[in-house]
Amino acid sequence: MATSRICTAPSTCLVRLALCLAALLPVACTQTSAPRSQVSAPAPASGAPKTLTMAVPSEPGALVLPISGAGSSIGGTDDISFAVNHRLVGYDDRGTPFPMLAAEIPTRDRGSWVVRPDGTMRTTFTLRGSVTWHDGTALTASDFVFSHAVISDQDFAFGRDVIDLVSKAEALDARTVAYEWRAPYPFAAELAERDFAPLPAHLLSDAYRGDKERFQQLPFFREGFVGTGPYQIEDWRAGVDLTLRAYDRFYAGRPRIDRVIVRFMSDPNTVMASLLAGAIDGEIPRAFDLEQGMLVRRQWEAAGKRPTVILQPESWRHMFVQWNEPLREPTNPELNDVRVRRALFHAIDRPGLAAALLEGETPVADTVLAPDDPRWAWVDDVVTRYAHDPRRAQELLAEIGWQRGVDGGLVRESGERVVLPLWTVAGQDTEKVIAIIAEDWKSMGARVDQYVIPRARSRDLEFRASFPGFYYAGISPEYFNTLRRMESKECPRLQTRWVGTNIGCYQNPSLDRLVADVRSALDTSDQRRLWREIVRFQTEQLPILPMFFNLSITLFREGVSGVKGNAQPPIGATWNIAEWDIR
Repeated sequence: MATSRICTAPSTCLVRLALCLAALLPVACTQTSAPRSQVSAPAPASGAPKTLTMAVPSEPGALVLPISGAGSSIGGTDDISFAVNHRLVGYDDRGTPFPMLAAEIPTRDRGSWVVRPDGTMRTTFTLRGSVTWHDGTALTASDFVFSHAVISDQDFAFGRDVIDLVSKAEALDARTVAYEWRAPYPFAAELAERDFAPLPAHLLSDAYRGDKERFQQLPFFREGFVGTGPYQIEDWRAGVDLTLRAYDRFYAGRPRIDRVIVRFMSDPNTVMASLLAGAIDGEIPRAFDLEQGMLVRRQWEAAGKRPTVILQPESWRHMFVQWNEPLREPTNPELNDVRVRRALFHAIDRPGLAAALLEGETPVADTVLAPDDPRWAWVDDVVTRYAHDPRRAQELLAEIGWQRGVDGGLVRESGERVVLPLWTVAGQDTEKVIAIIAEDWKSMGARVDQYVIPRARSRDLEFRASFPGFYYAGISPEYFNTLRRMESKECPRLQTRWVGTNIGCYQNPSLDRLVADVRSALDTSDQRRLWREIVRFQTEQLPILPMFFNLSITLFREGVSGVKGNAQPPIGATWNIAEWDIR
């Protein structure tokens, strides 16, 4: 029997607003001091060195920041970032925050989280006194001040999460850093986002002040990285693997495993074959899909082995609509008509799609929240649902003049054939998904032009944003990520070097205001009201089409212990790698 755990609640594990914000007492919902496993050192290594080899789906572009000059960080950085660099606060696999580099989590009752009448805030973190960088230099508050300066620097074109809400970072002394907030932010005491990862000022400040373009190209961000995590870089073979060596002075005690080899394996079939052949010990999320992982699991169990198998919500899957008219015209000007979007949504058999891909483990997504999210009760009665209903789809299309022609194909009143472009990026199940969607649309008489962007070209952000109709994608449901997919400020533009998570470029000032307000609302009643308005709007107008919550699989062979899967929110699978062991 496998060691197996399933969490199919994308947001139950993610968000504690319903519990935390009612009284605005973060102390009631956070683990303010480090858990026992974070401070008790494992026994020193003895005997033969222990080595673990695991697969990740792609090579990181950089280990700490998504710096454009260092390459893409998609699919790689967050997978292993916590192995080499810690943050002030981390999350465990159940969504409980715990102190990492901070000695404790700020709370209002201790005065370390201050909310002022005008909405501005201040959070103060005291650092542990035992943390050193991998070169032996002590971590100080100045490293966080320097990191804030770099990450908030608008000369750098990379995605930011919440750093723009912070007006100032200040070192009160060597072990105390304070952040001034322009507006309320519910997670201000739980700074686990990559925006707040520290950078070693003693190694980087001169380069940053000297030449910012050169700064982005420094080896530091890859093979020369120096962090605060349990492992340090030993060797990096471009396109092949990354070897990590246990850091003896790690503040929570030396890791149990001496060496970790991270293989960059973009071919899921190779990952599967390597696991079955014993060439690697395991894989962390997105190295292959659920179907392939379950196949390996069944083969191992049939042989009497007991693997570690963990299923978790990994991303919110959805389809963008192209709202940038110059890119969409003249292919499908009717996409502006909500009846077309509703009709095409009704035509997709989403329950069948989710069952085929995810073995019935997850429900479809009716909106940005899952049915088992604590906030679902707030919005349940305002969700407009779109059952698989081809007849209703045909009725809606007929209203705008789309009918079947003599050959059965869908045509406009002019007799022009309806063609629906459907794009995605190559990877895991994406090609399979758009093929299933295409078949559903073809059954309505539409012609569907499918295009799969090669992984290498997915780094061409301008090209990615140029899709002419629909674009199937996914995003981690952490924090407010799903809402960012519909924010005007996230529209990719030339001015942002085509960086932006709202790939379809939907823009609506009213929705922008709602999203901005829900981000800063600290009172439960305000949260409830705003989420209801957002969900009502999103499900009525369908600026983006929700599909389902995808499950990831973490799979390791018998003999590997301590692996607990991705943190929740899913910000890193190696959050507790110092506790892993192997025999």
